[in-house]
Amino acid sequence: EIADIILNLVELFRYSTKGYEFVTLGEEIEIVNKYIDILQMRYRNRFEVHIKVPEELLNRRILRMTLQPIVENAFFHGLERIVSGGRISIQALKTGEKAFCITIEDNGAGIPPQAMGELQAMLQGGEQQMIKEVTLKDLRGIGLANIQARIRLKYGTGFGLRIESQQGTGTRVILLLPFIQ
Repeated sequence: EIADIILNLVELFRYSTKGYEFVTLGEEIEIVNKYIDILQMRYRNRFEVHIKVPEELLNRRILRMTLQPIVENAFFHGLERIVSGGRISIQALKTGEKAFCITIEDNGAGIPPQAMGELQAMLQGGEQQMIKEVTLKDLRGIGLANIQARIRLKYGTGFGLRIESQQGTGTRVILLLPFIQ
C-alpha cells in the first residue's frame, strides 16, 4: 500500500510540474484517479467515486491541473468528516458544437451561505479582483480562483466555472470549456 501511495504521489508530482499547458481530458482523468487512489488508501474507502466521460471527449484538450484541485476541494471541504457513504461524481458532456462541460459533485457538507456568497463574488469578479481577494491570510478558494483565472485568461469570460451548493447536501462545480485544437 505504501509503495502504491508513493508511486501515485510521484506521478502526481511529475504531472503537476511537466511543462505542457494543455493535456487531454483522458490524461486529466488518469491523474484524478491516481489522486483518488491515494485518498481511498488513506481514508479506507469511506467514499465512492463515479466517473462518466463519453469516449468522444477523452481526447479534448484542457488546461493541465484543472480537475484535481476541484476533486481535492470536494473531499477536504465536503467529504472528509463523513464516516461512510460519501460520493464524488465526475461527468462530462458535450454542450454544443463548440463547448463541453465537466461537472464535479459531492454529497458532503456543502458551503455555508455567507462563504458561498464570498466565493461567488470572487469568481464573478475579474482576474485582477480574484488575485487581490486571495491573500496569505485567507487561502480559502485559492484553487478555484486559480482555475477560474486560468480559464478566463485563455478563453474569455464566456467560459469558466460555476458553483452550486447547499449546506448539508453537497456541492456541484460546473466547468464550461471550449473545444480547442
